[in-house]
Amino acid sequence: MGAGAGWTQEHELLASIYDSLRAQLWQAGGKASAPKPKPFPRPQATDSRRTTLSRDEIADRLLAQQRRDAERR
Repeated sequence: MGAGAGWTQEHELLASIYDSLRAQLWQAGGKASAPKPKPFPRPQATDSRRTTLSRDEIADRLLAQQRRDAERR
């Protein structure tokens, strides 16, 4: 698995589902000025703008994002 040794196919699938749902909600929101949602960070990403995260860091970020999303509703 390489650099993302703690990142399974299940995690990748869940992150993809999360990204898809956020994109759908963004599109359904109808606000032209709303920023496009950023994809959930993957630990194996080699893009210099992304960082490698542990499972706990990913879980913390996901929970924080869910809280922010819930506050906006």
